Amino acid sequence: MRQKSVLNRNFLIFFLIILITILLVLIIPAFCKNAHATTKAEEEIQEELEKNVEDNLNDIDFSKLVDFENGLGINVYEGGITKLIKDIVSGEYSGGFADTFNMIINMLGVSVKGFIPLLVTLIAVSIIFSIVNGLTSGFMSKSTLEIIHFVCYSAIIVLLMTEVTFLITDSVKAIKNMAQFMEIIFPIMLTLVTALGGIATTATYSPMMTILTVGVTKIINNVVLPCFIATMALSIVGFISKEIKLNKLIKFFKSAGEVIIGVVFGLFTTFITTNGISGAIADNLSIKSAKFAISSYVPILGGYLSDGLDLAVASVMLVKNAVGVGGVILMLSIVLSPVIKILIFSLGLKLVAGIIEPIGNKRMSEIVYVISKNLSLLVVAMLGMAFMFFIMMILILLTCNAGI
Repeated sequence: MRQKSVLNRNFLIFFLIILITILLVLIIPAFCKNAHATTKAEEEIQEELEKNVEDNLNDIDFSKLVDFENGLGINVYEGGITKLIKDIVSGEYSGGFADTFNMIINMLGVSVKGFIPLLVTLIAVSIIFSIVNGLTSGFMSKSTLEIIHFVCYSAIIVLLMTEVTFLITDSVKAIKNMAQFMEIIFPIMLTLVTALGGIATTATYSPMMTILTVGVTKIINNVVLPCFIATMALSIVGFISKEIKLNKLIKFFKSAGEVIIGVVFGLFTTFITTNGISGAIADNLSIKSAKFAISSYVPILGGYLSDGLDLAVASVMLVKNAVGVGGVILMLSIVLSPVIKILIFSLGLKLVAGIIEPIGNKRMSEIVYVISKNLSLLVVAMLGMAFMFFIMMILILLTCNAGI
């Protein structure tokens, strides 16, 4: 009886093994076939997406952007800005924080090396004045000492103003380059946004682009920079003699420049952010509504048309985002160099003022320190304009992405 039970159990196990084997033979080929079909479909979609992206890139005229990059004389990326955009789209761009950090370190090194001779000369002139003043103060009249002070003071001013003039020239050039770059990059971005269906966004950003590239640039060049120059000139005159008191007037022009920059940048940023977000929401809703209408109300082919629309929109979106990221990288290259130069020069002047204060004349130390503080107005002007560009670019990059 027990032997019969064992035989029945073995037969049942054998039967189950045969049944499982038959099922596996029938199921595995079908599963492999479906998996192969799925993989093949994904590959076809990937190929079509890459083809659409390549076609979109070929349809964009990058000639003005390339000419602008060549005119800058800056090697933003090996192969140029167009190669950078294509690498960003394909995912081959390997740059990032490390490259930016290395670029900043290189700029810092170049700036420090360039300013060391000037800073050492300023200290040397102050030491010479201190030595002459100490050796001759016992038998020279007060007027003679004032003449010696004026000569040394004039030497320091000539050295400082020569470098400040170069910095002003670099700042004006950087602001002009930023405005020119915006005039080139924003029409490309708005064209791509329009292709994505961002009609409301384009209508919002078009006048803002004109205000940013023309209006704000004129305000900086015609109002802010003259305030900076007036601040510098009054500071120099105010420290020639103890009898000349111009501190309040100096503070007025500096405050006026800072207030104008703050008001202009604050109003522009608030307005563009508010209107940009509302326009982006409206466009995203329009795109989703169009996709829903196609898939729901077009008989039979609606789903396929909706999927095709998704693929076309995705390719344009990839190109738009790649152009935007490439534009941000190029803008950083434009603004970083002059800003770093000014910051290093300002920091160096503060160090010089601290060194010559105990060994030289107090007025010399103060004029060097005041000039270093006034340089902040140039930095604020450039960074403010760059910040407005970044705000506008980020809003455009976020536009229509949610509609995919």
